[in-house]
Amino acid sequence: MQERIVPALRCILEAASLLREDATLLAAVSGGADSVAMIHAAAALRQEEGFRLAAVHVEHGLRGAGSQEDANFVTALCGELGVPLRVYHARLSGGMDGPGTEDRARRARRAFFQTSMGDLQADALLLAHHRDDQAETILMRLLRGAGTAGLGGMRATTPFGGGVLLRPFLSIPREELLSALQRNGLTYREDPSNSEPCCLRNQLRLQAMPLLTACQPKASQHMAQTAMQLQWDEDCLGAMAAENLRAAQITWPGACALRCDLLKPLPQAILLRVLRMWVHEACNSILPRLAGGSAPGGAGYQTAALPSERALSLTDSLRLYHLVLERGRMNLPQGLLADRTGSFLHLMRQDGSPLEPFQDMTPLGVLPRSGEYCLGPHIFQLKFFGGQPFSAGLGCTALPLSPALLSHNPVLRYPQPGDRFHPFGASGSKTLRRYFTDRKVDRPFRAAWPVVAMGSDVLWVAGVGAGEASRFPNNAQNLWALQSPANLPYP
Repeated sequence: MQERIVPALRCILEAASLLREDATLLAAVSGGADSVAMIHAAAALRQEEGFRLAAVHVEHGLRGAGSQEDANFVTALCGELGVPLRVYHARLSGGMDGPGTEDRARRARRAFFQTSMGDLQADALLLAHHRDDQAETILMRLLRGAGTAGLGGMRATTPFGGGVLLRPFLSIPREELLSALQRNGLTYREDPSNSEPCCLRNQLRLQAMPLLTACQPKASQHMAQTAMQLQWDEDCLGAMAAENLRAAQITWPGACALRCDLLKPLPQAILLRVLRMWVHEACNSILPRLAGGSAPGGAGYQTAALPSERALSLTDSLRLYHLVLERGRMNLPQGLLADRTGSFLHLMRQDGSPLEPFQDMTPLGVLPRSGEYCLGPHIFQLKFFGGQPFSAGLGCTALPLSPALLSHNPVLRYPQPGDRFHPFGASGSKTLRRYFTDRKVDRPFRAAWPVVAMGSDVLWVAGVGAGEASRFPNNAQNLWALQSPANLPYP
């Protein structure tokens, strides 16, 4: 087993900083040639490095007695190697050629692997995918119309279950693993369903790959090389997209929005990734927290997380891309709605409600006489101008406060039902809701927009405008000024 197999395992463990005695590795063993070669290699390396090693096996129940025989074989093998084994009986219904069987089996395996990693506090899960598996994966994704991320195939190292998932054999062809087993007199199990064209992967393995190999003997090797280069490209483009997403995202209670002026100049390849990341983050962070019907939309609301490589179809991605360029709205998967206003792109539920309802948990407080005042993520500065001149034109970015006005104990808070506002210079007052509409403050931002008020009378809408009650004479002295944050989402 010392050909390339043990060195490949050593290399990936070393790169992951797991060649140490306190590391715990979990190997997924099906009983097939590739996983048998891997568990033997891991057991041999354990003797040298001293890490803890355990194994997991999933008996899907799809092949009757054959499935149980596989489980018995793996149990005996792990017993010979002194490797603790956990066996899971998935009891999946239907046969190997049933619709969606491959996906259901994969989900069952992943769930058990993740649970086992948590139970054992494992640092890594080892999977024995090899170069031929990689070629088949690339072809499957090509037929599906995947982009760079999908055509990059499987990665050797990915986060998983509180640790990492490692595939040490992606550069090794299956034939080499078989030869190593034969030279060492090691037995393994053959899954007869692998010889049946019961799913797309098997069809590609049995029909397409032989044709490609006949045309180009190094087909799988070259496909694996292409996948590695695409992974490099995707990592670079993904990092650029993540940086631009952070810059364009609005940190605002109860809202999920992007600044379109920062998105428009981006190259299409970067912008598409920004948008897919944005939707993916919402589906995998906000929506799962609201599962169980506690959020608007009821108990039947879809909250399942989207796989990263399928966060949006190409059609939806392109529609969302064009939405950045001009106003409009569109429905998205998972019951989501994208709404492009004048300056922002919002993500919300299709009924118009926010993804995560805003709850005002901030206690009301009288403005201090100096220093900082915080309201949610916003920081305001209250400064004393004394005899210095104060420009009346600063009503949007700063609220002038006379000693007389401060004596009425104005508070900095969020809007409340019944609030009214008398804009500076206007003949009368209006509801705050109407003022927001007139000033084109996007609806998703309104519930958490900072205002200064006395009772239900609003004196100032931060960053938007001051009220008539804040008017002061040109020769006023001893004024205070409440400075608005610079990053309010107002055009």
